[in-house]
Amino acid sequence: MDLGNTVQFNSLKWVKEELRLLLKEVQRQFELFLESGDDTEKLDDVSAQMSQVRGTLSLVEVYGAALLSEEIEALTAAIRDGNVSNKEDANEAFLRAVLQLNDYLDGIAAGKPDTPIRLMPLLNDLRAVRKAPLLSENMLFLPNLDSVSAGGAEGGTGDSALAAKKLRPQYQFGLLNWFRESDVSGGLRRMLAVLEKLRGTSQEDKSARLWWIGSGLVEALSNESVDSSVAVKSLMGQVDRQIKSLADQGEAEFAQQLPVDTVKNLLYYIAQSETSEGRISEIKAAFRLEELMPSQDEGGSISGPNEELLQAVSEAIKDDMHQAKDILDLHGPSKNLDALAELPPVMRKIGDTMGMLGLGGIRERVVDLAAVLEAEFAEQDAKEVSLMDAAQALLAAEDTLDAMVSNRGAKDQGRDSGEVSDSAAENLKVLSTVVKEAQKDMLKAKEAIIDYLGDASKIDKLQQVPELLASISGAMFVEQLQPIKPLIETLSNYLNNQVLKTATPPPEQEQEAIADLVTSIEYFMEAAGENR
Repeated sequence: MDLGNTVQFNSLKWVKEELRLLLKEVQRQFELFLESGDDTEKLDDVSAQMSQVRGTLSLVEVYGAALLSEEIEALTAAIRDGNVSNKEDANEAFLRAVLQLNDYLDGIAAGKPDTPIRLMPLLNDLRAVRKAPLLSENMLFLPNLDSVSAGGAEGGTGDSALAAKKLRPQYQFGLLNWFRESDVSGGLRRMLAVLEKLRGTSQEDKSARLWWIGSGLVEALSNESVDSSVAVKSLMGQVDRQIKSLADQGEAEFAQQLPVDTVKNLLYYIAQSETSEGRISEIKAAFRLEELMPSQDEGGSISGPNEELLQAVSEAIKDDMHQAKDILDLHGPSKNLDALAELPPVMRKIGDTMGMLGLGGIRERVVDLAAVLEAEFAEQDAKEVSLMDAAQALLAAEDTLDAMVSNRGAKDQGRDSGEVSDSAAENLKVLSTVVKEAQKDMLKAKEAIIDYLGDASKIDKLQQVPELLASISGAMFVEQLQPIKPLIETLSNYLNNQVLKTATPPPEQEQEAIADLVTSIEYFMEAAGENR
């Protein structure tokens, strides 16, 4: 078990029983809601309890479970407000997610890593029933769609738009039989036949590729190598809407406007299949899906054949980061609300990807700020401090991602050369432990300083600060932390000699200098703890 897992285990063990009881009560309250016949007021308690669960999990830094809790909380609100695609699916997804959250926490308590990406299919189900974008649409899954031909243009015969009009009722009939489980195998066969006919009539490669990939997922459903989950049902419903679009627009226009996200999501679920035959095997090979799917090493980190996957994700998400920064740079100074309104969705997309990479702390910071900005924009306001906080959060996200890529590359290089430095790994463990303890003392010191500067009568609180700073300074024996030691000692000497001895509050200019110094020390320790 690595240090991160140990920290999570030790933190979780203190709250595990409380969480178990809370989740048991959540399940009980939700079942009462189901028995009451849509008495949505009963969901208020469920929301409050799930909020408590999420907050506790964030506090102990079990971010994968916190992310799942957040999605359960969002689904609760969607059920209460009637914003779900299917009530039965939503209720089933809710109860299944609560049970799996319990199981996930049991696994971490038993020593397994907190690996958010393991939860992606379940998170997709929770999002699908409340009609939110699936996580497999984000930058964590990067198939090269244009690199693969599916037989369009060369072999297509006939009018595909006319074929779509004729064949769509057959697809819908099969879809309905599958949804209702009245004739699952017959329904899937009918859907498969329609998609194959559409592929055969396609003149455009893009449209032929969609029907080929769609038929691959239907085949995976037929041989039960992919579950008939809520998200998959939603996807096959999206395929039906694409058939309608083809019939309405004609193939030339349809192929130009074909939604990339739908194709990516279809490929994501095909990649989940363990079957290696027929269409599934051909599609996996054509799009190199087994190479693209993130996997976990023993420590739960994202990995691939080497750091190639993480590097690709990094480059893709940085496009979003640059887009967000451009919006801030161009429209922040003028506070152009129409243009700034594009910022929160981009930040949420960045946050979701960071969360799937296991960077839950920075995800929460980015997503929380997106919510703050959205609320301000709704009030026709754009506070300068919020825009600055957003810019700083994006910079921190980029730094954290760079550090992760660098660490992943160094780790893979060491593995390839057969040299893994035990001493280097141990040094990182020591560094992380020291920083976490120092940050706790620094937080206490900062709170005491703030209390005193706000009310000079609270000088007794300030008297504990030099001792806290001495403890922090003594812990700066790790090489990476040495540069911060003089700053801590300078702050301690100033408080002792200039403030405590004279019992006189410092002038405003020096108060600002104290604030800058404390912030700099905190930022340095945060960066060192993240090995950047």
